[in-house]
Amino acid sequence: MLSFLNKFYNILTLRQESIHGEPLFFHNGTNSTRFYLNDPTTPQLINEQDATFKTALPISSLNDKGGGFELGSLQQQASACSIMINNILSYMMVAYKTSGPLKTISKWAATNNLAIKSRAGVDINAYYDRKSLKFFYFKDTVKNKTVYACDSNSVVSHEFGHAFLDIMRPDFWSTQAPEIWAYHEAFGDITALIASLQYDSLINCALEETKGNMMQSNVISRLASEMGIGLNNVSRDKDPGRNCLRDLSTVFVYQTPESLPKSGPESMLINECHSFSRVFSGAFYEILILINKHHIALGRSPLDAMKISRDVMARYLLKATAAVPVTVRLFDALSRQILQVDQSEGGKYQDIIKDVFTRRKILIQRILMLDNANIDSVKKTISDNPYELHLLNKNKLLRTISKKTINLSKMDKKISILSNNPLLKLDIDVPSETGYYFDENNMLFDVVETTNEEMITAAYDCLEFLDKKHLVGSHGNALFEIKHGKLIRKQIVCRCGGA
Repeated sequence: MLSFLNKFYNILTLRQESIHGEPLFFHNGTNSTRFYLNDPTTPQLINEQDATFKTALPISSLNDKGGGFELGSLQQQASACSIMINNILSYMMVAYKTSGPLKTISKWAATNNLAIKSRAGVDINAYYDRKSLKFFYFKDTVKNKTVYACDSNSVVSHEFGHAFLDIMRPDFWSTQAPEIWAYHEAFGDITALIASLQYDSLINCALEETKGNMMQSNVISRLASEMGIGLNNVSRDKDPGRNCLRDLSTVFVYQTPESLPKSGPESMLINECHSFSRVFSGAFYEILILINKHHIALGRSPLDAMKISRDVMARYLLKATAAVPVTVRLFDALSRQILQVDQSEGGKYQDIIKDVFTRRKILIQRILMLDNANIDSVKKTISDNPYELHLLNKNKLLRTISKKTINLSKMDKKISILSNNPLLKLDIDVPSETGYYFDENNMLFDVVETTNEEMITAAYDCLEFLDKKHLVGSHGNALFEIKHGKLIRKQIVCRCGGA
């Protein structure tokens, strides 16, 4: 009788709550939370899940009071964020553990407890700052409704992707190179894709929409539809065809980011991390779809084939990301690493992976002059540098792991003369690792590295962007800050269409 009274009292208390001026939403007495599998543009795709669970890593969602609250309320959104994050976190942790002998994941990159703010303020934005994930909201003046970033499973999972990549590769965090910045965004979009592929109803909806041809735009390939439409509605230069933030089915061919323009329409590839990320995330998506087709041809159902493809590519991506050398041409290095991971598991998808990366020019064609070197001779040449040895079944990767900090004004006097950018005088982290690949006989067959010219060009490009966009400092939009004469990243901001 006492427990019943306590429960009744709690329900009454919750009913009376009004947070930050929120209208009163009634608690229905249950502990389940409804949430969008996609976002409010597909209201038929809603899941319901018990809000009582233990997260794989500690998170704390502000205003999360458990289940039982009406869809669209502050409390429901806070609870939904916890559920969406834990769902993809749990999957990624399992996929990571099955990827081989990698370092153990037991905590977030720079905090013991990741704070989640489902309504962090008014902005077309969401971001990760190593301590928290923050999701904002804005008014779509055309549809006359408020768009909440936290209502989109794609947006929530994308931001979580930044946090998970930061756990795996904290050395990416402050490194100055366009492709490393872009990979953080690509990894976020791929995480959003993998999150969508957790739900049978969402997969079936995409299969029905495309009649099985998932290389056509679909509910899964279109990331953050409501936010993309809302952004377009409030933009000065409207694109009548825009129906999402990014679409993984769109094909882009690699060019060095430094050779691309700094601005342009959404349909154009530019030297901006969100835009350029589509080169890699789009290739990943196509490989996943082609592996799906491979398994359908073997007699699997489209749904089961998609799950197999999801699990294969998630495992390959995590294993490759954990070991890939930090280089200026990171996309090329990742494509080579994924090929090696597949080779180590029997090479079943070599032709598919190589064909996609080659067609999209991500896999850079080059001629290497290797002097019949073996693993012992290479170890002698890099004896002054720490390194890691990664086993890839019969093959091996020897990766140098020294971190390099430079000052561009001291390295190249021409740069300091031609530019008045004050950031050039700061110490910065740059990509400087080398990967040596050896066959079963311990003979060297491939090398991934960064030239001095590539390193300087990439770093200069980043610093010019940060200076012109005023993205260094203590203000809220700053991506980096200056600490003891060194440029350190503060946050990864996913402001739509911006840095």
